[in-house]
Amino acid sequence: MPVTSLLGFQVKPDSTQQVLDLLRETLVATRAFKGCLGVDVIVDEKDPAHIVLLEKWESFADDDAYRAWRASEAAAATEPSPLGALLTAAPTLERFDLAKGV
Repeated sequence: MPVTSLLGFQVKPDSTQQVLDLLRETLVATRAFKGCLGVDVIVDEKDPAHIVLLEKWESFADDDAYRAWRASEAAAATEPSPLGALLTAAPTLERFDLAKGV
């Protein structure tokens, strides 16, 4: 059953475009990862420095495997540059399952 993950970033206001450019490059690997059904980048209309990745995964196991890979040294070696220095806080992750019978 598909899983939805929301990965939120609060970025430095003067770094918003740089973060979007980095995400464009970084998400190529995410979208190609086994079990990824798609990723959309959404921006808060009232706070453009609040960026959220709306991710769809085939299963929690696929999402977990991706998160483990993304945290690995192998993934870090493929990154265009570190995103962390452009954030004002640690990213947030929320994961959702479809409500059954609704």
